[in-house]
Amino acid sequence: EIFRNVPLLLQLFFWYFAALKMLPGKRDSISVFDIAFLNIEGFALPAPILEDRSLYVLWAIIISFILAIGVSKWARTRQARTGAPFPYLAASIGLIIFIPLVTAWLQGFPLRWEIPVFGRFNFEGGIALQPEFTAMLFGLTLYNAAFIGEIIRAGILSVHKGQREAASSIGLTQMQVYSEVIVPQAMRLIIPPLTNQYLNLTKSTALAAALGYPDFFWALSGAIAAQTGQVLELQAITLFGYLGISLIIAAVMAVYGHVTRIPER
Repeated sequence: EIFRNVPLLLQLFFWYFAALKMLPGKRDSISVFDIAFLNIEGFALPAPILEDRSLYVLWAIIISFILAIGVSKWARTRQARTGAPFPYLAASIGLIIFIPLVTAWLQGFPLRWEIPVFGRFNFEGGIALQPEFTAMLFGLTLYNAAFIGEIIRAGILSVHKGQREAASSIGLTQMQVYSEVIVPQAMRLIIPPLTNQYLNLTKSTALAAALGYPDFFWALSGAIAAQTGQVLELQAITLFGYLGISLIIAAVMAVYGHVTRIPER
């Protein structure tokens, strides 16, 4: 309730000025298991370093997802034809974990982590997240997660309890009740407001300018406009940029809604 009812801009100010700006300096950074360090100037994280043979692991991940989708479709078709259930969820998770893990083991685990180390004046190595970006990350994540959680909860509760009782009466497990009965019906009500929330998230990133973080709007209307002087043209590019991103999100969610919809008989 707190994250949903407090304005997003105030939450961003809280994370930036009241939380991150109160952290200690670099020399007194807060250590997280000696691999990540949090201080007033940002968040230093380990950086993944991919070696040459990591391409095989990437292909293994892609193939495992394709196989998992195939197993899921085969299991649903088999259950519709014979009525015999198949633990496709466990099988899919097993494929997604087992195949890349075995491939990485055969290739000698071609991935290493570069741990940030404090030098004379600053941290060296790893990934450094600016405090403005960290505040945006915390603020946008918590704010939108509160709304998305409420949307999903409302969608699940909208399915009548008789559906649960009917599914349980024919011998479906609790997992099957939710995956086969509850969630498919709830998605009809979840997807439209969820799409709006994703669009709201995209447009809310413009608030990064309030913290001084150079986002898409800042780069076009600020830095580039100051050099070229063509403000109207850059404003039009910004407008169509946000419009294009919003249309892509809406199209992806529409396709997802079409794929997951329950076929009418």
